[in-house]
Order: sequence, then structure tokens, then C-alpha cells
Amino acid sequence: MSTPAPPPDEVAELRAKVGRLRELADAAERDASRTLFRATRLAQVVKVLGEHTDLERLSTQAVAELAELFGSDITLLLVGKDGALEVRGSWGLRPAHVPKGPVDLTDTLKGDVTTGPVGRVQIPGWLSPYGLAHVVVVRLSVREESLGVLLLGRRAEEPFEAGDARELRAMATRIALAIDNGLLHRRMTEQLEQLRRLYAFTTDLAATLDLGFGEVSKAVVSRVAADSEVGAVSLYVPEGHRLHLAATYGGQGNFCEWLDREELAPGSEISHRAFPLKHGTWDSGALVVERMPKDPSDARSLLAHVTELAGLVVEKALLYDDTRRQALRDPLTGLPNRTLLHQKLATALRAAERAGSELAVIFLDLDRFKVINDSLGHGAGDALLIEVSKRLRDQARKSDTVARLGGDEFVVLCEDLRDPADVLAVAARIQEAVGGRPVLLAGSKVTVTASQGIALTATSGFSTEALLRDADIALYRAKGAGRDRCEVFDEHFRNEAVSRLSMERALREAIEEGRLRALYQPIVSIVDGSINGVEALLRYENDDGELVAPSEFLAVAEESGLVETMSDWILRDACHQAAKWRHNHGLARRAPIVAVNIAAVQASREDFPDTVSAALADAGLPATSLRLEVTEGALMETGSRSVANLEAVRSAGVRVGIDDFGTGYSSLARLKHLPVDFLKIDRSFV
Repeated sequence: MSTPAPPPDEVAELRAKVGRLRELADAAERDASRTLFRATRLAQVVKVLGEHTDLERLSTQAVAELAELFGSDITLLLVGKDGALEVRGSWGLRPAHVPKGPVDLTDTLKGDVTTGPVGRVQIPGWLSPYGLAHVVVVRLSVREESLGVLLLGRRAEEPFEAGDARELRAMATRIALAIDNGLLHRRMTEQLEQLRRLYAFTTDLAATLDLGFGEVSKAVVSRVAADSEVGAVSLYVPEGHRLHLAATYGGQGNFCEWLDREELAPGSEISHRAFPLKHGTWDSGALVVERMPKDPSDARSLLAHVTELAGLVVEKALLYDDTRRQALRDPLTGLPNRTLLHQKLATALRAAERAGSELAVIFLDLDRFKVINDSLGHGAGDALLIEVSKRLRDQARKSDTVARLGGDEFVVLCEDLRDPADVLAVAARIQEAVGGRPVLLAGSKVTVTASQGIALTATSGFSTEALLRDADIALYRAKGAGRDRCEVFDEHFRNEAVSRLSMERALREAIEEGRLRALYQPIVSIVDGSINGVEALLRYENDDGELVAPSEFLAVAEESGLVETMSDWILRDACHQAAKWRHNHGLARRAPIVAVNIAAVQASREDFPDTVSAALADAGLPATSLRLEVTEGALMETGSRSVANLEAVRSAGVRVGIDDFGTGYSSLARLKHLPVDFLKIDRSFV
């Protein structure tokens, strides 16, 4: 049984349905293929983006892939905030049309996704030449923080579909993560670079730790200028209430010599270019640059760290200089001290020897400075030294060096002498300046004089030690000749000095070997010719067995300090001898006295009364049998301490007298205030 054929209309309708089904199937297959293709390409893009940390390469590849996937004529990737976006990647845009500055898309992007025809969606004017008909704009964000924007545009009247927007939004999340990773990598790279530069800067500055401020300041500005794009660099350090320009590198850079702190206040013309050496304060100084680099935020951070490191080194260098200055300067007068003088003298001698020129030193010592110290106090003595140092500087030439060796000793180094007479002229001006005007000390006008010794390279050679030694020898000669005068060293002076050293050695050996001797000279009454006592006279026995008189050794003994030991010995020996005579010869009833000369240093010693009492007690001699004699000059030189000591021994029964009266500075009116029982007139008056 056959089946009847369907009507033609039904066949046609059926065929039409089958055709439509085939079309739908083909469209579905095409959509599936396109979706699979996009999914595959998107997976590849995501993989590639995940591998990139270079933000520039990431942006370039992302816009190229997106343009191919979505068929866009223009593709832009912008990074930053909505109102200040920067084009990092572009596709289809001519290089001349790429904006150089910040881009504002706040009128283009509404929300996270905006799509539609141009007109309904506003686009920037710089895209107008490209005739875009449809655009889709997607926000790039990570953790709710906006990182940038994707913008795709087509010229053809083919709108972006909803699926395009969904896929692009999903893709935007991946791109945003890659951008975030790239930005993080960039920040880390920049921070590592900053750390590298800081390490290099620190290493370079560490090499300057043993240098003075001058070298350190130059190293700081040159290192900062070499490692940044700031142009010229200057370093300012505090000086009073202002900052002073200490060093500049890279040209003057319009830097002024002085800066007031108000000029560094926020908002001032140079405030954005100035960095404090110590955080938060200008008290330690400042680093000022000529200009800021293209990326001022990163540069400012680096410069702030660098400047604080520099501040530590500069502070250390200033402290080093200050310590060195203190080590080389006399703290009282500010003059070069002995160490610095030796350095300057050694340098000057080398230069003079090479040039064949001559130099000289003046060794100066204040006369009777100890009397001023003892009578008016150390404060007055210090004030005198300060005033004398000023007068010396005023009278010395500009090329001369005035130094204080210690105590009341000064040295003037005179370089580049055209004529030896030049140094004599300097010495004459000094002599007049020191002694010509009184100095007001402790309310009293005091006139002080100075003795000077001069040594020249012509006679002493080019040795530091020899020059100072010979000047000292000449000074000794000036003092011995009556003080307040100047002597120029010659070979005869050196022979005298050698003789003094030989005498000192002989005295020391005599003391150690027990070769001191006492002779006793009778004291005869001019009334009846009777012997009232004896005077002990000190001698020493030389290697030949001869007795040497005080006129030959006393000056050396006083200079070397041996006179104190010798005076103590003669005091003890005289007391023992007087006691022995009293016992052996029955002289107790007449009780003759023994007279002993005492030295100035002995009389001023704190334990002098105890020394006298011990000598009397050890010998068993009554105090009334001892007579002590001190020269007028010694009494005036040692001052109040000697007077108090003599009063103490006098109150114990010892008679005290002034020897060689008339050669010193005492007046008859002053005698009644001194603890003396008798006077011995100097033989020059007899």
C-alpha cells in the first residue's frame, strides 16, 4: 500500500524549516568555533600576561591581542586614575596622536563598563580623526582599586555585542592583575635600585670617614650630582643663625653664599629642591639641588635618604675637624700649639731648603710671669697670656705663625726672610708691644716684659729640633743678661749650653756619689772682733778632687731644679755641724749661730717649715742657733708663699734675714711688712 505524497505547500514549508535549522546549526557552530577560538586565544593571552613583569611589553602585547580577538580598529590601554590616565599601550593609533600628558576619561566611562555608538558614548577629541562608530570601555581594577582603563573602537557600523563586553570584562580582570603585578615589580625594581644606589653612596662615603670636612663636603656633592639628574648640587652648613655654602659641584647653579632658614620654609622658591641633613630640622645643614628629575617623587625619596646619610658623614667630619683643631690649637689663646708648630715649621723648612731661602724662629718668654700668677691669681695670668697673644699677632707679619708652646712660652715662625734684619724688626715691634703698654689685670695696671731668643737657618741649619733648641739657648742668654731683651743665637751660645749640660751632669753625679761639701766662714763682730757664728757655704767636689764654688754651678742648679736637693742637704749638714761643735767644744753657753742660704724654690715649698723643724730636731740644735738668709730677689719672686713660710720658721725661733739687700725691688717701707730680723747689705754698697 503506497503512502500518498504530501501537498506541495507542506513540502516547501518543511524544506524551509530544514534550511533554517541548518542555518542555526551553522551559526551555532560558527559561534562555538569563535567562542572556542577566543577562549583559546584568551587563555594564551592570560598565560603570556602572567609571564610578563615589564609593564611596557605587557601593555604592547595586550592591545595587539585584544585588537585581533575583538576586531577593533583602535585599542588603548591606559594606566592610572580616572582623571590622570597615561597611555601605556596603543593599537591603530599613529604615534604622533598618542597623548604625552595625562588623559581624562571621566566623561567616557560610566561605571565599570560602557559600550555603545559614538555620540551616545563621549570619546576624547584626539580620537575624532579615526572615525570611530562604536566603542567599548572597561575599567581595570584590583581589590576595588582602579588601575586603569581599556578602550576598544570600531569604524564599521558593527556594534560590540553583549558577549564582547562580558568577555572583555573578564579579560580586563586578568589584565588588571598583570598590570598590578607589573607595577609591583616596577616598584620593587626601583626600590632595589634605590637600595643599590644607597649602598654605593654609603660605600663611597665610608671611604671619607677619616677625612676632614673639606674633603668630605666635596665628596658628598660630587657623588650626589653624579648619581642623579639634579644638575648642580650644593652643601650648606650652619654658621651662626644662617647656613653657609660649603661646597658646590656641577657649576654654580645659581646658589647663593648664604641662606636664611626662612628661605627653606615650605612654599618657598627652593623648598622643593632642599633636603635637610638631619630629618625635620635645618640645624645640621642642607643639600640643595639645581632641579628635580622627571619623577620627582622617587627622586625626592632617594635624595632624602642620601642626604641623611650625607648628614651623618658631614657631622662626623665636622666633629673630626673640631677635635683635630682642639688637638692642634691652644685652648686658651687659640694659637697653634706645639704639635701644629712642629708641623708648620717642618713644612716651612723643607720649602725654604728647596727654594734656598731663609727663615727664623723667635722664642719668647714673659719675665717674672710666676710673680703675677702667684700674686694676682691664675685668672689674671690667663688674661695676661690672652692679651700677649693678641699683641704678638698684631706685630707679626701676615706670613708669620705665632704659636704658644705652653706656660708663658711663645714662638714666632718667620718665613721668607729677604734679609735677616727683618726678623730683628719683628722682634723689636714685639718688645715694644709687650712692654710698652700696661695690662689691666684684676683691677691693677701691670707692666710686663719679655725676653726673646732668635735662631736663623743660616746658623742653625734646616732642622726643626736644632732651630728651636738654638732659639731656646738664645732666650736663656737674654734672660741671663737681665731680661727684657733679645739675643740672636751664635755658635758661642751653643758652647755655653753644652757647658751647662756638662755642669748639670756633674752636679747630679756629685749628689748621687755624696760629693757635696760644706765650708764654714766665720761671722766676726766689727765691735770687738769676736766670732758670733759661722755661715755655711756649699761646694761640690769634682772628679779631680777640686772644690767648685757656687758662682760656677748655682745658675745651672737653679735652672735644673737640683738647687732644692742641694739646699736641703746644706741645711741638714749645717745643723748637724753646729750641734757637733756645741757638744765637742762646749760652746753651749755662747750659743754661736749657723747661717744657711736658702733657695727661692725651697722657701716657697709648702713643707718648708716642716723641713726646717726636722733638720733642727734631727741634729738636736735649738732653733735660736739657726739663721736663714734669702736673697731679696728670691723673696720678691716667690711672693706670699715664701713670706708665710718665713713667718712660720721665725715664730719657731729661727732668725731670718735678707741677703744682698739693695739689688732687688724692696723698699725700706716694705721691710716692716716682711718677717726679717736683719739685713746683709750687698757688697756693691760697701
